[in-house]
Amino acid sequence: MSSIMVRVQEGAVISAQLLPDGTADIGDSCTHCGCDTSPGSGAWVNRVPSGAYACDVEGNPIEPETFGYMCAACQAIECDQCGELTIEYSSAPDGYGFWCDNCTGAA
Repeated sequence: MSSIMVRVQEGAVISAQLLPDGTADIGDSCTHCGCDTSPGSGAWVNRVPSGAYACDVEGNPIEPETFGYMCAACQAIECDQCGELTIEYSSAPDGYGFWCDNCTGAA
């Protein structure tokens, strides 16, 4: 395996291991913003496994994907009812959009 630098979706440049199949493994870094999601970082609890498309520092796409984790901040969506950012959500009662657990009463 060789080490390369990759640019993740939000533009951060981080180190990755290039695997034999061409996939870039960025370890515990967020696939979107590049923040550290390792145990003890404060971002480990709510991270989720994530694949994303990235490019090398010259802008050439890395295929097939870059693998790592997505942090809670990058997972958050805006509740269609109250407008708050949340990672705890469900489909809206009418089936269109998403509501946070506070708005659906699930909290």
